[in-house]
Amino acid sequence: MSEISHRLIRKAIRDLGKCTSEITRSICWAGSTAMIELAYAESLITGAEHDQYRNEVEQADRKLGGVDA
Repeated sequence: MSEISHRLIRKAIRDLGKCTSEITRSICWAGSTAMIELAYAESLITGAEHDQYRNEVEQADRKLGGVDA
């Protein structure tokens, strides 16, 4: 597992929480989920970490008024 991967994913999720407009939130959401999927595909994170990060992204999006709010 790569500590850099974990740091980048956590930063992307934090940045999602700072995105205020619908457009920037969409871009931040896409970037964070793509980063998670790439890290998982490259075996840099485990399946459990993948699920945890995806849940964190969904929670952050809901707090900002995402489609599932």
